Amino acid sequence: MSIDTRLAPARPFRVIGTGAARNQDVDLVECIACGRQGVTTFLEPDKRPLATIWWPMSESEAKAMRRYPHHFVRCIHCGHVFNKSFTYADVPYTRKSNLMFNQGTYWKGHLQAIRQLLLRSLPATPVVVEIGCGDGSLLREMAKSMPAGKFYGFDPNAASVTEDGVEFRGELFEPNTHLRQLRPDIIICRHVLEHLQQPMRFLEQIAVVASVGTAPVRMYLEVPCVDRAISICRLSDYYYEHNSHFTTSSLRAMLYRVGGVIESLDRYYCDEVLGAVINYPPERKMKEAAAETLGHLQSSQQALTNIGAQLDVLARRDVRVAVWGGTGKASSFMNLCGVDSNRFPCVVDSDSDKWNTYVPGTGQCIQSPNVLLHHPADIILIPMSWRARDIAQEMRRRGITCSQILIEHQMQLVDFESGDHPY
Repeated sequence: MSIDTRLAPARPFRVIGTGAARNQDVDLVECIACGRQGVTTFLEPDKRPLATIWWPMSESEAKAMRRYPHHFVRCIHCGHVFNKSFTYADVPYTRKSNLMFNQGTYWKGHLQAIRQLLLRSLPATPVVVEIGCGDGSLLREMAKSMPAGKFYGFDPNAASVTEDGVEFRGELFEPNTHLRQLRPDIIICRHVLEHLQQPMRFLEQIAVVASVGTAPVRMYLEVPCVDRAISICRLSDYYYEHNSHFTTSSLRAMLYRVGGVIESLDRYYCDEVLGAVINYPPERKMKEAAAETLGHLQSSQQALTNIGAQLDVLARRDVRVAVWGGTGKASSFMNLCGVDSNRFPCVVDSDSDKWNTYVPGTGQCIQSPNVLLHHPADIILIPMSWRARDIAQEMRRRGITCSQILIEHQMQLVDFESGDHPY
Protein backbone atom coordinates (compact mmCIF):
# COMPACT_ATOMS: atom_id res chain seq x y z
CA MET A 1 0.00 0.00 0.00
CA SER A 2 1.56 3.28 -1.09
CA ILE A 3 1.41 6.06 1.48
CA ASP A 4 1.43 9.82 1.04
CA THR A 5 4.94 10.86 2.09
CA ARG A 6 4.01 14.45 2.88
CA LEU A 7 4.32 15.37 6.54
CA ALA A 8 1.01 15.14 8.34
CA PRO A 9 -0.04 15.09 12.00
CA ALA A 10 -0.65 11.78 13.71
CA ARG A 11 -4.25 10.67 13.33
CA PRO A 12 -6.23 9.94 16.49
CA PHE A 13 -6.69 6.26 17.23
CA ARG A 14 -9.58 4.37 18.77
CA VAL A 15 -9.04 2.89 22.22
CA ILE A 16 -11.02 -0.24 23.01
CA GLY A 17 -12.23 -0.52 26.59
CA THR A 18 -14.84 0.51 29.08
CA GLY A 19 -15.05 3.22 31.67
CA ALA A 20 -14.57 6.94 31.50
CA ALA A 21 -11.48 8.31 29.84
CA ARG A 22 -8.95 9.85 32.19
CA ASN A 23 -6.77 12.85 31.60
CA GLN A 24 -3.06 12.13 31.35
CA ASP A 25 -0.22 14.36 32.38
CA VAL A 26 2.23 15.07 29.60
CA ASP A 27 5.76 13.98 30.47
CA LEU A 28 8.46 16.28 29.07
CA VAL A 29 10.51 13.47 27.56
CA GLU A 30 12.08 13.80 24.11
CA CYS A 31 10.62 11.53 21.46
CA ILE A 32 13.32 9.30 19.98
CA ALA A 33 11.65 9.46 16.55
CA CYS A 34 10.75 13.11 15.95
CA GLY A 35 12.90 14.78 18.61
CA ARG A 36 10.06 16.83 20.12
CA GLN A 37 9.14 16.81 23.79
CA GLY A 38 5.84 15.55 25.12
CA VAL A 39 4.77 11.95 25.77
CA THR A 40 1.97 10.23 27.66
CA THR A 41 1.84 6.77 29.18
CA PHE A 42 0.79 4.19 26.59
CA LEU A 43 0.79 1.01 28.71
CA GLU A 44 0.79 0.66 32.48
CA PRO A 45 4.44 0.37 33.58
CA ASP A 46 5.53 -3.11 34.62
CA LYS A 47 8.57 -5.37 34.75
CA ARG A 48 8.99 -8.39 32.46
CA PRO A 49 11.87 -10.61 31.31
CA LEU A 50 13.53 -10.46 27.92
CA ALA A 51 11.20 -12.04 25.40
CA THR A 52 13.27 -13.04 22.39
CA ILE A 53 17.00 -12.68 22.96
CA TRP A 54 17.33 -15.09 25.91
CA TRP A 55 15.99 -18.63 25.65
CA PRO A 56 16.03 -20.31 29.07
CA MET A 57 16.90 -24.00 29.15
CA SER A 58 14.81 -24.96 32.17
CA GLU A 59 11.62 -23.98 33.95
CA SER A 60 13.55 -22.73 36.94
CA GLU A 61 15.83 -20.59 34.77
CA ALA A 62 12.81 -19.19 32.97
CA LYS A 63 11.06 -18.21 36.19
CA ALA A 64 14.23 -16.73 37.68
CA MET A 65 14.93 -14.44 34.74
CA ARG A 66 15.64 -10.82 35.52
CA ARG A 67 12.72 -8.47 35.01
CA TYR A 68 13.29 -5.24 33.07
CA PRO A 69 11.25 -2.03 33.29
CA HIS A 70 8.63 -1.65 30.56
CA HIS A 71 7.28 1.89 30.51
CA PHE A 72 5.91 2.45 27.04
CA VAL A 73 4.93 6.01 26.22
CA ARG A 74 3.56 7.65 23.10
CA CYS A 75 4.65 10.93 21.54
CA ILE A 76 1.80 13.43 21.37
CA HIS A 77 3.28 14.94 18.19
CA CYS A 78 4.14 12.04 15.86
CA GLY A 79 2.50 9.07 17.58
CA HIS A 80 5.71 7.10 18.17
CA VAL A 81 5.60 4.46 20.91
CA PHE A 82 8.77 3.67 22.86
CA ASN A 83 9.99 2.38 26.20
CA LYS A 84 11.33 5.39 28.07
CA SER A 85 13.03 3.04 30.59
CA PHE A 86 14.93 1.10 27.92
CA THR A 87 18.71 0.63 28.15
CA TYR A 88 20.39 -0.87 25.10
CA ALA A 89 23.28 -2.26 27.15
CA ASP A 90 20.84 -4.47 29.07
CA VAL A 91 20.12 -6.57 25.97
CA PRO A 92 22.83 -9.26 25.64
CA TYR A 93 23.07 -9.47 21.86
CA THR A 94 26.55 -10.94 22.21
CA ARG A 95 25.10 -14.02 23.94
CA LYS A 96 22.49 -14.78 21.32
CA SER A 97 21.76 -13.09 18.01
CA ASN A 98 18.31 -11.75 17.24
CA LEU A 99 17.72 -13.65 14.00
CA MET A 100 14.33 -13.31 12.37
CA PHE A 101 12.43 -16.42 11.33
CA ASN A 102 12.44 -16.14 7.54
CA GLN A 103 10.83 -19.44 6.53
CA GLY A 104 7.13 -18.59 6.62
CA THR A 105 5.48 -18.84 3.19
CA TYR A 106 3.95 -15.37 3.18
CA TRP A 107 7.00 -13.79 4.79
CA LYS A 108 9.23 -15.34 2.12
CA GLY A 109 6.92 -13.80 -0.46
CA HIS A 110 7.42 -10.42 1.18
CA LEU A 111 11.20 -10.84 1.11
CA GLN A 112 11.07 -11.74 -2.57
CA ALA A 113 9.02 -8.63 -3.35
CA ILE A 114 11.49 -6.42 -1.46
CA ARG A 115 14.42 -8.08 -3.20
CA GLN A 116 12.90 -7.33 -6.61
CA LEU A 117 12.15 -3.76 -5.56
CA LEU A 118 15.77 -3.19 -4.60
CA LEU A 119 17.29 -4.96 -7.60
CA ARG A 120 15.34 -2.79 -10.04
CA SER A 121 17.03 0.35 -8.77
CA LEU A 122 20.63 -0.89 -8.80
CA PRO A 123 23.35 -0.45 -11.45
CA ALA A 124 24.90 -3.48 -13.16
CA THR A 125 27.80 -3.69 -10.69
CA PRO A 126 26.34 -2.42 -7.43
CA VAL A 127 27.81 -2.04 -3.98
CA VAL A 128 25.18 -3.13 -1.46
CA VAL A 129 25.47 -2.91 2.33
CA GLU A 130 23.03 -4.47 4.78
CA ILE A 131 23.07 -3.33 8.41
CA GLY A 132 21.98 -6.09 10.78
CA CYS A 133 22.07 -8.74 8.06
CA GLY A 134 21.30 -11.69 10.37
CA ASP A 135 21.71 -14.94 8.44
CA GLY A 136 22.30 -12.96 5.25
CA SER A 137 19.45 -14.60 3.34
CA LEU A 138 18.41 -11.39 1.56
CA LEU A 139 21.96 -10.48 0.54
CA ARG A 140 22.71 -14.00 -0.67
CA GLU A 141 19.70 -13.97 -2.98
CA MET A 142 20.58 -10.51 -4.28
CA ALA A 143 24.16 -11.62 -4.93
CA LYS A 144 22.87 -14.55 -7.01
CA SER A 145 20.92 -12.13 -9.19
CA MET A 146 23.83 -9.69 -9.60
CA PRO A 147 27.08 -11.71 -9.38
CA ALA A 148 29.17 -8.77 -10.61
CA GLY A 149 28.18 -6.70 -7.57
CA LYS A 150 29.80 -6.35 -4.17
CA PHE A 151 27.67 -7.24 -1.17
CA TYR A 152 28.56 -6.55 2.47
CA GLY A 153 26.65 -7.73 5.52
CA PHE A 154 27.24 -6.13 8.94
CA ASP A 155 26.13 -7.90 12.09
CA PRO A 156 28.01 -8.13 15.40
CA ASN A 157 26.99 -11.80 15.64
CA ALA A 158 28.03 -12.75 12.11
CA ALA A 159 31.18 -14.71 11.37
CA SER A 160 33.64 -12.63 9.35
CA VAL A 161 33.65 -14.75 6.21
CA THR A 162 33.01 -14.37 2.49
CA GLU A 163 30.55 -16.85 1.02
CA ASP A 164 27.84 -16.95 -1.63
CA GLY A 165 29.15 -13.68 -3.03
CA VAL A 166 28.70 -11.81 0.25
CA GLU A 167 31.41 -10.46 2.55
CA PHE A 168 30.08 -10.79 6.09
CA ARG A 169 31.61 -8.59 8.75
CA GLY A 170 31.13 -9.45 12.41
CA GLU A 171 30.99 -5.85 13.57
CA LEU A 172 28.67 -2.90 13.95
CA PHE A 173 28.21 -0.58 10.99
CA GLU A 174 29.99 2.72 11.64
CA PRO A 175 28.67 5.37 9.21
CA ASN A 176 31.69 7.65 9.40
CA THR A 177 34.05 4.80 8.55
CA HIS A 178 32.14 2.39 6.35
CA LEU A 179 30.27 4.88 4.15
CA ARG A 180 33.56 6.46 3.11
CA GLN A 181 35.26 3.09 2.74
CA LEU A 182 32.62 1.18 0.76
CA ARG A 183 30.64 3.94 -1.05
CA PRO A 184 27.46 1.83 -1.32
CA ASP A 185 24.81 2.31 -3.97
CA ILE A 186 22.23 1.35 -1.38
CA ILE A 187 22.14 0.59 2.34
CA ILE A 188 19.57 -1.91 3.57
CA CYS A 189 18.48 -1.62 7.19
CA ARG A 190 15.67 -4.03 8.01
CA HIS A 191 14.26 -4.56 11.50
CA VAL A 192 17.15 -2.83 13.23
CA LEU A 193 15.87 0.62 14.19
CA GLU A 194 13.28 -0.75 16.61
CA HIS A 195 16.11 -2.19 18.73
CA LEU A 196 18.14 1.02 19.04
CA GLN A 197 18.18 3.46 21.94
CA GLN A 198 18.27 6.43 19.55
CA PRO A 199 17.12 5.43 16.04
CA MET A 200 16.85 9.00 14.77
CA ARG A 201 20.42 9.75 15.83
CA PHE A 202 21.67 6.71 13.94
CA LEU A 203 19.96 7.84 10.73
CA GLU A 204 21.30 11.35 11.26
CA GLN A 205 24.84 9.97 11.28
CA ILE A 206 24.27 8.38 7.88
CA ALA A 207 22.61 11.52 6.51
CA VAL A 208 25.40 13.80 7.72
CA VAL A 209 28.21 11.65 6.32
CA ALA A 210 26.33 11.44 3.01
CA SER A 211 25.76 15.20 2.95
CA VAL A 212 29.49 15.95 2.88
CA GLY A 213 30.29 13.13 0.45
CA THR A 214 30.52 13.10 -3.31
CA ALA A 215 27.57 10.87 -4.25
CA PRO A 216 24.02 10.29 -2.99
CA VAL A 217 23.39 7.49 -0.50
CA ARG A 218 20.13 5.60 -0.97
CA MET A 219 18.71 3.60 1.89
CA TYR A 220 15.94 1.06 2.31
CA LEU A 221 14.47 1.02 5.82
CA GLU A 222 12.04 -1.54 7.18
CA VAL A 223 10.42 -1.62 10.61
CA PRO A 224 7.37 -3.25 12.19
CA CYS A 225 4.23 -1.11 11.93
CA VAL A 226 1.92 -0.84 14.95
CA ASP A 227 -0.92 1.11 13.33
CA ARG A 228 -3.23 -1.91 13.49
CA ALA A 229 -1.94 -3.03 16.89
CA ILE A 230 -2.89 0.35 18.32
CA SER A 231 -6.28 0.49 16.63
CA ILE A 232 -7.38 -2.88 18.06
CA CYS A 233 -5.42 -2.63 21.33
CA ARG A 234 -3.28 -5.69 20.58
CA LEU A 235 -0.92 -6.26 23.51
CA SER A 236 1.62 -8.82 22.27
CA ASP A 237 3.77 -6.34 20.32
CA TYR A 238 5.39 -4.54 23.23
CA TYR A 239 8.44 -6.19 24.79
CA TYR A 240 11.82 -5.05 26.01
CA GLU A 241 14.02 -5.87 23.03
CA HIS A 242 11.80 -3.75 20.80
CA ASN A 243 12.35 -0.29 22.21
CA SER A 244 10.64 1.51 19.31
CA HIS A 245 7.23 0.87 17.79
CA PHE A 246 6.72 2.86 14.63
CA THR A 247 3.44 4.19 13.38
CA THR A 248 3.20 5.43 9.82
CA SER A 249 3.20 9.00 11.10
CA SER A 250 6.16 8.52 13.44
CA LEU A 251 8.36 6.93 10.76
CA ARG A 252 7.43 9.72 8.36
CA ALA A 253 8.18 12.36 11.01
CA MET A 254 11.57 10.80 11.79
CA LEU A 255 12.55 10.71 8.13
CA TYR A 256 11.55 14.34 7.65
CA ARG A 257 13.47 15.34 10.76
CA VAL A 258 16.64 13.62 9.55
CA GLY A 259 16.36 15.09 6.05
CA GLY A 260 16.91 13.61 2.63
CA VAL A 261 14.35 12.78 -0.04
CA ILE A 262 11.67 10.19 0.75
CA GLU A 263 11.28 8.30 -2.52
CA SER A 264 8.64 5.93 -1.18
CA LEU A 265 6.91 4.95 2.04
CA ASP A 266 4.75 1.84 1.90
CA ARG A 267 3.01 -0.72 4.08
CA TYR A 268 3.70 -4.41 3.45
CA TYR A 269 2.79 -7.82 4.82
CA CYS A 270 -0.85 -7.14 5.71
CA ASP A 271 0.09 -3.63 6.86
CA GLU A 272 2.31 -5.05 9.63
CA VAL A 273 5.54 -3.70 8.12
CA LEU A 274 6.62 -0.24 6.98
CA GLY A 275 9.23 0.12 4.24
CA ALA A 276 10.79 3.34 2.99
CA VAL A 277 13.37 4.28 0.37
CA ILE A 278 15.27 7.46 1.19
CA ASN A 279 17.90 9.33 -0.79
CA TYR A 280 20.52 11.29 1.13
CA PRO A 281 22.24 13.54 -1.43
CA PRO A 282 25.38 15.61 -0.92
CA GLU A 283 24.47 19.09 0.30
CA ARG A 284 26.56 22.06 -0.75
CA LYS A 285 25.89 24.07 2.42
CA MET A 286 27.06 21.25 4.67
CA LYS A 287 30.13 20.61 2.54
CA GLU A 288 30.95 24.32 2.66
CA ALA A 289 30.43 24.39 6.43
CA ALA A 290 32.71 21.37 6.85
CA ALA A 291 35.38 22.96 4.65
CA GLU A 292 35.10 26.24 6.56
CA THR A 293 35.45 24.40 9.86
CA LEU A 294 38.53 22.56 8.63
CA GLY A 295 39.99 25.92 7.64
CA HIS A 296 39.30 27.25 11.12
CA LEU A 297 40.98 24.23 12.70
CA GLN A 298 44.09 24.79 10.63
CA SER A 299 44.05 28.53 11.41
CA SER A 300 43.65 27.88 15.13
CA GLN A 301 46.63 25.54 15.07
CA GLN A 302 48.67 28.24 13.35
CA ALA A 303 47.42 30.81 15.87
CA LEU A 304 48.59 28.66 18.78
CA THR A 305 52.00 28.32 17.13
CA ASN A 306 52.28 32.07 16.46
CA ILE A 307 51.08 33.23 19.87
CA GLY A 308 53.16 30.59 21.64
CA ALA A 309 56.27 31.87 19.88
CA GLN A 310 55.42 35.48 20.78
CA LEU A 311 54.90 34.53 24.43
CA ASP A 312 58.25 32.74 24.44
CA VAL A 313 59.93 35.92 23.20
CA LEU A 314 58.19 38.01 25.87
CA ALA A 315 59.24 35.57 28.59
CA ARG A 316 62.90 35.79 27.51
CA ARG A 317 62.94 39.60 27.36
CA ASP A 318 63.78 41.70 30.40
CA VAL A 319 60.26 43.11 30.65
CA ARG A 320 57.44 42.85 33.17
CA VAL A 321 54.21 41.50 31.66
CA ALA A 322 50.80 41.76 33.32
CA VAL A 323 47.72 39.92 32.12
CA TRP A 324 44.45 41.83 32.51
CA GLY A 325 41.64 39.36 33.16
CA GLY A 326 41.70 36.16 35.20
CA THR A 327 38.54 34.14 34.59
CA GLY A 328 36.19 33.22 31.75
CA LYS A 329 37.65 33.94 28.33
CA ALA A 330 40.88 35.25 29.84
CA SER A 331 41.37 31.99 31.74
CA SER A 332 40.52 30.01 28.60
CA PHE A 333 43.14 31.93 26.60
CA MET A 334 45.79 31.49 29.30
CA ASN A 335 45.28 27.73 29.55
CA LEU A 336 45.11 27.30 25.78
CA CYS A 337 48.17 29.38 24.97
CA GLY A 338 50.41 28.42 27.88
CA VAL A 339 50.35 31.65 29.92
CA ASP A 340 51.78 29.88 32.96
CA SER A 341 52.39 31.24 36.46
CA ASN A 342 56.18 30.84 36.31
CA ARG A 343 56.70 33.07 33.28
CA PHE A 344 53.69 35.35 33.70
CA PRO A 345 52.87 35.59 37.42
CA CYS A 346 51.09 38.97 37.37
CA VAL A 347 47.34 38.85 36.68
CA VAL A 348 44.87 41.66 37.46
CA ASP A 349 41.13 42.02 36.94
CA SER A 350 38.65 44.89 36.92
CA ASP A 351 36.14 42.91 39.02
CA SER A 352 36.86 43.30 42.74
CA ASP A 353 34.95 40.07 43.51
CA LYS A 354 37.73 38.15 41.76
CA TRP A 355 40.62 39.70 43.67
CA ASN A 356 42.56 37.22 45.82
CA THR A 357 41.14 34.27 43.91
CA TYR A 358 43.22 32.27 41.44
CA VAL A 359 43.19 31.74 37.70
CA PRO A 360 41.60 28.33 37.00
CA GLY A 361 44.19 25.89 35.73
CA THR A 362 47.26 28.17 35.68
CA GLY A 363 47.14 29.29 39.33
CA GLN A 364 48.13 32.99 39.31
CA CYS A 365 46.64 35.05 42.15
CA ILE A 366 44.25 37.62 40.67
CA GLN A 367 45.02 41.08 42.02
CA SER A 368 43.60 44.59 41.90
CA PRO A 369 44.76 46.65 38.91
CA ASN A 370 46.12 49.17 41.43
CA VAL A 371 49.06 46.83 42.00
CA LEU A 372 50.32 48.17 38.66
CA LEU A 373 50.61 51.65 40.19
CA HIS A 374 53.26 50.37 42.59
CA HIS A 375 54.79 47.72 40.33
CA PRO A 376 54.31 49.01 36.78
CA ALA A 377 54.17 46.60 33.86
CA ASP A 378 56.02 47.23 30.63
CA ILE A 379 53.47 45.25 28.65
CA ILE A 380 49.83 44.53 29.45
CA LEU A 381 48.27 41.57 27.69
CA ILE A 382 44.47 41.70 27.34
CA PRO A 383 43.16 38.28 26.23
CA MET A 384 39.59 39.57 25.72
CA SER A 385 40.16 41.74 22.65
CA TRP A 386 36.60 43.03 22.63
CA ARG A 387 37.11 44.56 26.12
CA ALA A 388 40.41 46.24 25.28
CA ARG A 389 38.92 49.71 24.70
CA ASP A 390 37.13 49.69 28.06
CA ILE A 391 40.25 48.42 29.83
CA ALA A 392 42.43 51.08 28.20
CA GLN A 393 39.98 53.73 29.44
CA GLU A 394 40.06 52.20 32.93
CA MET A 395 43.86 52.30 32.88
CA ARG A 396 43.77 56.03 32.11
CA ARG A 397 41.24 56.61 34.87
CA ARG A 398 43.39 54.73 37.40
CA GLY A 399 46.61 56.37 36.17
CA ILE A 400 48.13 53.08 35.00
CA THR A 401 50.67 53.35 32.20
CA CYS A 402 52.70 50.86 30.17
CA SER A 403 54.82 50.78 27.05
CA GLN A 404 52.52 48.51 25.07
CA ILE A 405 49.09 46.86 25.21
CA LEU A 406 48.80 43.55 23.36
CA ILE A 407 45.59 41.88 22.20
CA GLU A 408 44.84 38.75 20.18
CA HIS A 409 43.85 39.35 16.56
CA GLN A 410 44.15 37.29 13.38
CA MET A 411 46.26 34.48 14.81
CA GLN A 412 48.79 36.65 16.65
CA LEU A 413 49.30 39.24 19.37
CA VAL A 414 49.08 42.79 18.01
CA ASP A 415 49.64 46.27 19.43
CA PHE A 416 46.32 47.73 20.57
CA GLU A 417 47.34 51.33 19.88
CA SER A 418 49.07 50.96 16.51
CA GLY A 419 47.96 47.58 15.18
CA ASP A 420 45.35 46.93 12.49
CA HIS A 421 42.27 45.54 14.27
CA PRO A 422 38.55 46.38 14.68
CA TYR A 423 38.63 47.05 18.43
